[in-house]
Amino acid sequence: MLGQFGQVTGVEYDEEAASFAAERKVAGIEQGALPDRMPFGPEQFQLITLLDVLEHIDQDQESLNALMRLISPGGHLVLTVPAFPFLWGTHDVEHHHKRRYRASQLESRLKASGFQVQWLSYYNSWMFPLMVLLRMVRKVLPSRGVGGELTMPPAPFNKLLTALFASERHWLGRLRMPFGGSLIAVARKP
Repeated sequence: MLGQFGQVTGVEYDEEAASFAAERKVAGIEQGALPDRMPFGPEQFQLITLLDVLEHIDQDQESLNALMRLISPGGHLVLTVPAFPFLWGTHDVEHHHKRRYRASQLESRLKASGFQVQWLSYYNSWMFPLMVLLRMVRKVLPSRGVGGELTMPPAPFNKLLTALFASERHWLGRLRMPFGGSLIAVARKP
């Protein structure tokens, strides 16, 4: 989708995954890692997307600093991260997350790297009450190693969840949500 706006390049840490992604021939794939193993020169990009990545990196502030160096003046960073530390659960452990963010925390980190935050909102809001309930139940009645949060829900329920999640696209750009399972930010390099 992004290819219609210009050249797209992806970065992958794992050599095997980078090779697999390159075989799909959707975009150029470079092997690299944040914060200090990015294979690009300064101010090379107008847009960087970091979608559910920052929470996997030990050095999140240093990584945002590195991205700032890669973006040309006036360019943008679009990123998503999981929200609310109190939602920490087996899902985060199973997916090797290091942290979840509050909106104020993410905004503070972006500004500390020199970004101007243009848009910041929670999303995945329709399902937020269900997420809170599930996390509370799992803390009281922990899983016995069966299923966990990687198990696919039954097909009809999964269709409903997909439709609910997709419906947020109609209002997310117009409203800033006060809660949700994830955060989205659009930040600009001055």
